[in-house]
Amino acid sequence: GVQLIEEEILLALPENNPLACRKSIDLREVAGEEFICLQRGKSLRTITDTYCQMAGFAPAVILESDSPETVRELIRAGIGLSFIPNVTWSGMATEDIALVPISFPRCRRYVHLAWRKGGYFSPAAYLFRDFVQDYFQALAGEKLEG
Repeated sequence: GVQLIEEEILLALPENNPLACRKSIDLREVAGEEFICLQRGKSLRTITDTYCQMAGFAPAVILESDSPETVRELIRAGIGLSFIPNVTWSGMATEDIALVPISFPRCRRYVHLAWRKGGYFSPAAYLFRDFVQDYFQALAGEKLEG
């Protein structure tokens, strides 16, 4: 297998939230806030729940959604806060939303591509692997430049 990307997970909140202007936020500071999260069982949700545990709390999840657009609109409407991966969700429009780095704990996730060792790898599979690696390299490069 191969690691495709390491990305920072940011805290997304409405621009009118008092914490929106901060350069960074300690996750313990938002322990009492309400969160909009992905459904349980999704890898990103598992990761963010673990980071909240590290900060000493279980997030009060008021709504679960798998749609980045829905999450964006709910944050914008002031319904709750959310966790946003800064590279893979970078296409999400973020007007009226503040994306603030989390200073503690260090919130990162890693996206990997894995395949069975010693199994048959067709020419199409090689092309797909190379395409996915190139795609994520370009995505990470755009994010670094942007």
